[in-house]
Amino acid sequence: MGGSSLSGLFLGSPQCCKEDPQHLNWYTVVSLKCYYCPYGRICVNTIQECSRDQDRCLATFFPHQGTKAKRCAKQYECDLLMPGPPHTCCRTDLCNR
Repeated sequence: MGGSSLSGLFLGSPQCCKEDPQHLNWYTVVSLKCYYCPYGRICVNTIQECSRDQDRCLATFFPHQGTKAKRCAKQYECDLLMPGPPHTCCRTDLCNR
């Protein structure tokens, strides 16, 4: 999970998180970052730090407008949207360019 920021603490497992040496048995949450551009507006490199339950970056293309909406999303949202155009979901920082 390189390049992610540290954004909070929770009691959890080391498989998903980085150990925080200042807190015994606590782990630092590593948040996903996604480009954020709501409603297909023209946005320039606006970045959103995702909440803990948002584990995907979503990009939706609006062909009639020629624009993309970009934001953090939950896995189930990506599962509801058929894979492939005009929607893409990904799991790494800033992957929804």
